[in-house]
Amino acid sequence: MSELLVKGYLNTVIKVRVDKFSVLLCAVLVIGFGLRLALALTMDNKISWEDESDYLDLAQKISNGAGYVLADGSPTAFRAPGYPAFLTLLHLGGLTSPLAVRIIQALLATIIIWLVYRLGSELMNRAAGLTGAALTAIYPYYIFMPATLLAETLFTTLLLAAVLLFHLSLRTGRGKLLLGSGTLMGFAILTRPAAWALTGGILFWLLFITRYPARQRLGLAALFFIAVLLTVTPWMTRNYVRLGSFALATNGGRNFWLGNNSAATINSGSNIAMDAEMNRIIENAAGETARERIYYDEAFRYIQSHPRQFIVLTFSKALAFWRWTPSPVTDNNYARSNLMNWLSVLSVAPVFILAVAGYILVSAELRSKISLWLIMALFYTAIHALYISKVRFRLPLDAFMIMAAAFTLVQASAKLRQLVKRTAKVS
Repeated sequence: MSELLVKGYLNTVIKVRVDKFSVLLCAVLVIGFGLRLALALTMDNKISWEDESDYLDLAQKISNGAGYVLADGSPTAFRAPGYPAFLTLLHLGGLTSPLAVRIIQALLATIIIWLVYRLGSELMNRAAGLTGAALTAIYPYYIFMPATLLAETLFTTLLLAAVLLFHLSLRTGRGKLLLGSGTLMGFAILTRPAAWALTGGILFWLLFITRYPARQRLGLAALFFIAVLLTVTPWMTRNYVRLGSFALATNGGRNFWLGNNSAATINSGSNIAMDAEMNRIIENAAGETARERIYYDEAFRYIQSHPRQFIVLTFSKALAFWRWTPSPVTDNNYARSNLMNWLSVLSVAPVFILAVAGYILVSAELRSKISLWLIMALFYTAIHALYISKVRFRLPLDAFMIMAAAFTLVQASAKLRQLVKRTAKVS
């Protein structure tokens, strides 16, 4: 009888702890959503970026049956289709105003908080997962991000969901989860074509870092890559048929030129004007595919004639990708202020430092797992260093920094408690 009573008591204690933990997670999610909703409400229907207008216009055209076209009705692929498709779904559901989109994105951003919790719990422990979720909930960039009608919120959600399914598939050995991961990564690529670099990082990690037998490594990589290809191929085929190019988006050439010309710096971003002659050539080009080739050709000519400057600038852009202050972005209505800079530094710097410490201090087994995140970051940084380096392009990866930082905080807290206990016993 006494044994049964003890077991019943232990089960009750465990259930109470689970309930308390669930309550804390719910509180974090509610606070996170509240902060994002509050900012969305202050933004109302305000449009601040040129990109926002382009995305809304494409979604409106698709909703009206005109298709993925420019103002003159000609087919386009200048913008990747993922975010316009997301906006189109909202439009078809009657959510057409910028404010309505921001409210939906506040909900999507709350899912990001939950995904950070799930990833942290899966690879580290529940305490680290909850701490990571709490940090994500109050992370200034992640509060501001959903209030913009830009692709980052959707992309971050797809990326984290893909990585979560990827880790789950390796632990459980379920091929369906790996196919789901590849499919989500394909949608992430359709939202941000630079995510091809993240796909490359995952494949590199699978093939060269993991310790599975060679045949198993090849099989896992093939299954993941096939799922990615099946997702992106229809759009690439459409672009070849309509535009004569398999490119996911035809703005790559312009972005490559913006990052590689005589006026390019780590701070120039999209704010570089073309000279009169190049502007004339671009305007006379036969379509956006031809314009993209002109941009690439011009950038490569500059690189060939200025190899040293190209190397120095590329390395500088790679470092600037991880800067702790906001970088110049597409023209918008926001004025930079010292408050914005300090808020950025005081949030990013501690997370960055703790994340680096966490990666160094974790066990070899955990370091092997989260090395995937490091490799993805290196691949993603490299591709943006070749093109243009903007902090907002990096923001989806900040979630992985936050998880590593959360683990460091949990470990430090545990050691501090142990020290206090030992000190109390001695005294």
